[in-house]
Amino acid sequence: MSAATIDLTGVDIPTNRTYLNSRQEQEYTEEIKGLEATLNDPKARLENVGEVRKQLARVRKDLEQQAPPEVTGIQKDRIAAEAKELLAKMMEGMPSQEEMRKCPPGAIGKHRSWEMENKPRIIRYRNIMRILNRGNEDPDMASIEKFRPRTSTLNMDNAVIPGASYHIPPDTEQYKQNYDRTFGGGEVSADAVGKLLAKIEALEKRIDVPKASATPARPVAPSTGPVVGGCGKEFGNVGGYRSHRNHCEQCRENGPE
Repeated sequence: MSAATIDLTGVDIPTNRTYLNSRQEQEYTEEIKGLEATLNDPKARLENVGEVRKQLARVRKDLEQQAPPEVTGIQKDRIAAEAKELLAKMMEGMPSQEEMRKCPPGAIGKHRSWEMENKPRIIRYRNIMRILNRGNEDPDMASIEKFRPRTSTLNMDNAVIPGASYHIPPDTEQYKQNYDRTFGGGEVSADAVGKLLAKIEALEKRIDVPKASATPARPVAPSTGPVVGGCGKEFGNVGGYRSHRNHCEQCRENGPE
């Protein structure tokens, strides 16, 4: 059963209903074959032959009106160019994947406004794709969801369905170079290691870090309580010890300060 052929002077594609997809068209065709076989079977005992014939006529008419029509090569080129224009127009203001999934404030209104403006374009685009790809069994062949943008314009802070937000950096050559430099893009060369060590050495020179003394630091006398001098003599307080240290060579060399 062949569908109606489009007029050469134009392409009459509806914007209020969609053509049958490949699976639906096949189901109609199989139903027609089954009804025809039943009517032509001499062994079939039909109680109401007239009703079966009416059903067959209805199915044939539905298939003829709803199946994608046959088109010429020139018409294919024309409607293929129109499909690109329709898609570009529908992409303007189209809610993103994240907005549709998380439903932040303003997402419902944005979607309704966009859908109201683009509904005729959506139907016409689907019909064009089903004309151009007749027989294609891909269920997403005429879907616009695969073109839905990823970048969102709405605030996700108060989304109905919260979720983690990810920032995907642009796929640029500078990003790739920075990534390789940070996380490593292969074996590190000896020249790169030498330059890094030189930078570390230069930074250490600029920072005034006191070096550790070769000799151990002398003990410090406590501010209160008894003090034991380097000579072993014990004093009741630091004042008595310091007075003694002025006259004791052992305490001046080994005793606490």
